[in-house]
Amino acid sequence: MGLAATTPIPTLDGWRRAIDLRPGDLVFDQEGCAQPVRSVQQYIPSACYQVAFDDGLDLVGDAHMTLPLQDKTYRDNLSRWVKNRGKKYSKPLRSQPKILAVDELVKGEPKTWSIQVCEPLRYTWKDLPVPPYVMGVWLGSLRPSGLNLVGKMDVEKVRKRCRRHGFFIKVGRSRHRKLMFEFRPSIKDTFLFAGADIPTTLPFSYIESSPEQRRELLEGLIDANSYVRWDEEYKKYCIYDAHYPTIRRYQALVESFGCKTMLYLPENTSNYKLAFRLDDKNGRLKRRYIRKIKKIDPKQCVHVIADRPFLASEGFISIC
Repeated sequence: MGLAATTPIPTLDGWRRAIDLRPGDLVFDQEGCAQPVRSVQQYIPSACYQVAFDDGLDLVGDAHMTLPLQDKTYRDNLSRWVKNRGKKYSKPLRSQPKILAVDELVKGEPKTWSIQVCEPLRYTWKDLPVPPYVMGVWLGSLRPSGLNLVGKMDVEKVRKRCRRHGFFIKVGRSRHRKLMFEFRPSIKDTFLFAGADIPTTLPFSYIESSPEQRRELLEGLIDANSYVRWDEEYKKYCIYDAHYPTIRRYQALVESFGCKTMLYLPENTSNYKLAFRLDDKNGRLKRRYIRKIKKIDPKQCVHVIADRPFLASEGFISIC
């Protein structure tokens, strides 16, 4: 398997380029579990290919880059298994994804193949300055003025959850008569007391925390009902932000749960739009489809070997 040397790889210690991996580094498998890298070899192939997916992501590697792929038969069997599992006469799922190299895919019809999204990444538990749920509410309601907007937030629900973590919400009106709130103790003072900088965006320490901590963070963002909004027409959550690096951090947070996202560039507005759907019930049915495979100029590649297929690139795409 040959992967482009500059491909970002999520590891237990943060993101690294494929070329910077070393034997013993812990990468993630399809189930979100850490596994060690066995060997890394650098080389320049005679040709490279770019594999594009339906959510705008792509992978670059040589002709021998292999992917765990689903065909229509596998998807149908998987759907029946998910529908009937737990029932008295349900049968075990016997089908397995097919391991195919890129040079085999280009000979057929690539659009018939798909890759299942990963399970939530199991980063280790982090000792964070502010509890993740409280952090989510604070960031999700924070205005440029430094105040937190109540808006359509369910104050009692948020207040009850924040009090479990030792924070109280005080509601009042700003000089412009908008309903605002503040935390007691102050979030900024809590960061300073912990010896940490006051964040202006989502810190990487929260993005790379345990699945339970990330879930609480996302729930706080959603409950703030301001930064993350529900789009009733498309039945998706949407995040709007004019700062590209900021919205990319939120995209990394959402995708770490195995969710597909779509990032839309600004049109007649200054904001980027990140759309995603949370559906834990049918997580095994989430998948991304191959849309196009294009031959490109050769570039340096890395042959990475691990015990099981591992995750690479944005969106956490499984490769073998």
